[in-house]
Amino acid sequence: MDEPHQLDTWPVRSSVPPSGRKAGLCLGERLAFAWARRALQPHLHFLFSSLGRIAKSSGQVTPTHILYAEAVLARLGCKGRDRARAIEWFNEGKSGEADFHQLALHCNTRPTSRLHPLVLDCLVHMFEINATPAANRSLHFLGSLLGFESARITTKRDEVHREQTTLNQARQVLGLNDGATPRQIRLAYRQLASRHHPDKLGRDASTQEQEQAVAHSVEIRAAYDLLLQATGGRSAQ
Repeated sequence: MDEPHQLDTWPVRSSVPPSGRKAGLCLGERLAFAWARRALQPHLHFLFSSLGRIAKSSGQVTPTHILYAEAVLARLGCKGRDRARAIEWFNEGKSGEADFHQLALHCNTRPTSRLHPLVLDCLVHMFEINATPAANRSLHFLGSLLGFESARITTKRDEVHREQTTLNQARQVLGLNDGATPRQIRLAYRQLASRHHPDKLGRDASTQEQEQAVAHSVEIRAAYDLLLQATGGRSAQ
C-alpha cells in the first residue's frame, strides 16, 4: 500500500455491510483475536493479496482503495509487524506476484474455512469501489478459489451494490461525502435536525407543510442512524 491515509475517512463498516451485522462483529472480534494467535495468517495473506489484486484490476489503485484496505487493517487491530506484513501482501497482489492458487490451498485445508464468507465480503466491497469488468473477473476468480460458485458471488455483489446505493442516498440527505466520520455525521444530523424541525414552522403553517416537515425530519433521522451504524459509530437510538 502507498502512504497511509487517515483511517476514519473511509467507513470501516464498508468491509461489513449493515445487513451482515453479526458477520461484521465476527470480523472485528474473531479475526482480530485469531490474528494475534496467528491462526489465520493464510486467510489474511489471501485477503490482503486479493484486495491488492482487485484494486489493481480496477485500472488504478486509488486513494479510496487504500483507505478501504487501511480500514480493514484498523478493524483487525493490525499494528507494527502485522500491519507491515499485510501491506506487503497487498502489494504482492497489486503487482501480480501473489500465487493465489497456493494461498487458497492453505486456506481451504484449515478448519477456519468457515471464515471464507467474511473474506468474500471484504473482496466484494473492494470491488464496489470501482466496479470495472476486469475487477469483476478478478472477484469471481478469487471467490472461486475459496469454493464459491459464480452465482453466489454475483448475488453477494448485487447485495452490496444495493446497500452502497442506500448509503449514498443517506449521505445525500445529510449533505456528506463517502468519507464522512461518525463525528461529521453527528454534526450534520444535529444541524439539519434543528433547522428542519417541525416546531420551527410558524403557527400559520398549513397541514401539508407540517406533514412535509415531519417526513423530512424522519428522513434525516433515518439517514443518520444508517450512516452511523455503517461507520461503526452506533446509532443514537
